[in-house]
Formats: sequence, structure tokens, C-alpha cells
Amino acid sequence: MNWKDSKYLLAYLAPLSTFAAIYVQGYWSFATVILAFAIIPLLDHFYSSSEKNLTEQEEGSKLSKSFLIGYYIQIFQYFGD
Repeated sequence: MNWKDSKYLLAYLAPLSTFAAIYVQGYWSFATVILAFAIIPLLDHFYSSSEKNLTEQEEGSKLSKSFLIGYYIQIFQYFGD
């Protein structure tokens, strides 16, 4: 799994910060709000997307096994329980 595939694991930060906010309490109760409205927009601003097209190898990695496993695990995050 390379970095371009593992960036989809960042989707689990919001549930983890929510768990920390509920479990730890105190200042951590603002963790999800700070993540959603401060950290993610700042990261998006500084690491903007590329304007170039994907190479043939990058297009093939979109269908790699590690990418598909991570993608299907995220479906349970959104529709699970």
C-alpha cells in the first residue's frame, strides 16, 4: 500500500476524534470541531491537488487490492451499525 492509497485511511480521523471527545472529555470535547473546521481546511489549503493527469501506473493502482480493501472497509463506516 503506497501513500496515495493510504490517504483514504484519513477518513477514520473524524470517528477517532469523536471517540476521544466523548471518552476523555475536557478540552478534547472540541477535537472533532477543530479537526473538521481548522485542521482539514488548513491541510487542504497547503496540500492542494495536482493539475497533472494520472500516469498509466497510477491508474492501475486505483484498482489495486489494497486500495479496494480500504475502500470497501469505509463503506461500513458510513453505512454500518
